[in-house]
Amino acid sequence: MSLSGTYCFNLAGQSPEYSNYKSLLISMGMSPNLVDLNMNLKNIQVVDTQEESGRVVLNFSNSSGNVQCVENIRPGILVEEIGFDGLSKYKSIWYRYGNKLIKHSKPTAGSGEFYSMERTFDERKMITTINTKNQKTSVTYFKC
Repeated sequence: MSLSGTYCFNLAGQSPEYSNYKSLLISMGMSPNLVDLNMNLKNIQVVDTQEESGRVVLNFSNSSGNVQCVENIRPGILVEEIGFDGLSKYKSIWYRYGNKLIKHSKPTAGSGEFYSMERTFDERKMITTINTKNQKTSVTYFKC
């Protein structure tokens, strides 16, 4: 199944867990500006390259269509990332199982905490679920 498509945020279509989204981002060390940026991402263009590498690119944009950030997912490749607080470091890896992308991130330095992220795609939507030790949230984007 190709994951490619354009997905749009709709507040009315969110699960009750969405109410935890902002507080979870804050607890992960995001600055107020980065939290606001994430809360205002309204569209995602997903490009499933269908290459042997399995690379998937997510282009996140605001309501006016301006790309605000790009996530380049390479399943099976262990990477080192800077934490949302800009100080901690993580070892992270994405896995792909059919229509699911699953990320595990373990802190290697600083005050970060383990988290996992799952992006599940179906014909109508993409659901992103984030889990930490103490919180869980999900955000749903619908095919436009």
